[in-house]
Amino acid sequence: SKWTRLWASSTGVMQRPFLYRSICAFGGAACIVCMMSVNMIGYAVGVNGVSAYFERASSDLAALQSEALVTILWSFCILYCTSHLMFEFRRLDGTYDKKSDPKVVADSG
Repeated sequence: SKWTRLWASSTGVMQRPFLYRSICAFGGAACIVCMMSVNMIGYAVGVNGVSAYFERASSDLAALQSEALVTILWSFCILYCTSHLMFEFRRLDGTYDKKSDPKVVADSG
């Protein structure tokens, strides 16, 4: 988006394509987790069920034995990796905006 490009160009992240793509993949994974939570609220368990799930994960955080915490962390890692793959597939099939590609911006600037 416009704001992401503005932030990236002002901080120098555009000069490091892998860092830029990693930050975007982290944001993509966070967005997917949020959408999954909203879908769970809307279609499956409701607000009480989702809050109980996250409460259980956060209460067992000190013990580091929570199945819910492990599930959340592993799913986030998998979504992070698939976001990287999505960016690469988009770059390979040519459906990305060349103005937001760090390699193109770094070469032209």
